[in-house]
Amino acid sequence: MLDADSHAVLQTLLRARHQHAGAELTGLVAPADGEQIAAIQDALSAELGWAPRSTATVWKAGAISDGSPVCIPLPETAVRTQNGSYRRGLLPRVGVETEICFRLGRDVSAAEAAAMDDAAVLAAFDALCVSIELVDSRWRIGMDAPEAFKLADHQSHGGLVIGDWVANSAHDWQAIALRVTAGEHGIVAQRGGHPCSRPTWVLPYWLRHVATQAGVARKGCMVTTGSWCGMQWVEPDASGVTVAVSFEGVGSTRVRLYR
Repeated sequence: MLDADSHAVLQTLLRARHQHAGAELTGLVAPADGEQIAAIQDALSAELGWAPRSTATVWKAGAISDGSPVCIPLPETAVRTQNGSYRRGLLPRVGVETEICFRLGRDVSAAEAAAMDDAAVLAAFDALCVSIELVDSRWRIGMDAPEAFKLADHQSHGGLVIGDWVANSAHDWQAIALRVTAGEHGIVAQRGGHPCSRPTWVLPYWLRHVATQAGVARKGCMVTTGSWCGMQWVEPDASGVTVAVSFEGVGSTRVRLYR
């Protein structure tokens, strides 16, 4: 249940979305703990008509600044396939995060998830794809907002662009080459770089979290697993700019961004 401070944060986030204007933090008290943050996320999802946490099929997982893992349900309506388009939200720029997304290949009960080792967890995912998370914020100060406020705002989620699914297989994640371009300009070219050395590190935590919430993690659920190269900021003009991401041996995806 939301306490009074968290209810005020919820109402502020709803106004920001409905009025399409960045919200001020003045007078707001940060959510007290992870339970209140999740309650704000759930209430926001209910108000906006998104799937509740117990039936959500799209998730983001990763670590916040102190290294703690987090799992956040996302709206299915925010998912775009490659070559789609996205218009800038409340921030003056579009944040781009380069990620790998995994898809669960079968139902996994809470009891089974609790007993699985990391290898068994990874084997439960049948496919993966290159993905781009688009970052937006409902707070006027954007990414300078304190962590708890960003988490309440679904960790500043704006949209998720997914590439073609390919069969899940082993990769040398620490040596894999990736490239990010915006229009004609290369903005990232590196090998490896995931902050936790591999994107699969968070999958056991995510699977147990989701299975516990609903009693079972459902086949077809997808989860994106954290940015490889931090936040890349893109400032599209009225004619738009195409952001493309590729991972050697895995695939690619792209999205057209507009002002």
